[in-house]
Amino acid sequence: MKLAIAAGATFAARVPDTDNAMMTEVFIEAHKHKGVSFIEVLQTCTVFYEDAWTNITKKSNRPENTVLLKHGEPLIFGEKQNKSFRPKGFDLEQVNLDDPGVDRSQLLLHDAHCADPTLALKLSFMEPPNAPYPLGIFRQISAPVYEEQVATQERETMAKLGRSNLHKFLHSGETWVVSGNGNGAKSPA
Repeated sequence: MKLAIAAGATFAARVPDTDNAMMTEVFIEAHKHKGVSFIEVLQTCTVFYEDAWTNITKKSNRPENTVLLKHGEPLIFGEKQNKSFRPKGFDLEQVNLDDPGVDRSQLLLHDAHCADPTLALKLSFMEPPNAPYPLGIFRQISAPVYEEQVATQERETMAKLGRSNLHKFLHSGETWVVSGNGNGAKSPA
């Protein structure tokens, strides 16, 4: 996830293989996304490492060890849904919503549509035991895709230079004739 976001992924998400509803929702959004979609699927290998993700997929562990990313909503987690984050300088501060000094209007809202990847990258570094593991869509922004950029470049060039003519192009400017086979001998005419 860190690499995908740092590389400029315009759609990046993470889902566990045990949550069919979340996988369906994320895959549908990825399919609708114009451009490349990156989805990290946390998949358990039942042969070699069955407990690979139990710290976040087991029902008793999930509330404390995961936070669902929903665009426009605060990152709330915990067994009692009483923990969240608020921005503190360039960091995220974990807060207990039951504490009297916590102002809910200061909670961090997830913004999957933000052009700046800083928040998505910060979220990609979160993991237990210091923070919950984020699940869902980290980043979902619109940006020009390669084929659109090529088509735009072609239209702009044709508007500037006119429609090209291969014969005219090949016979314009300096031309030369290559003869011989590289060792001084002339090739047959």
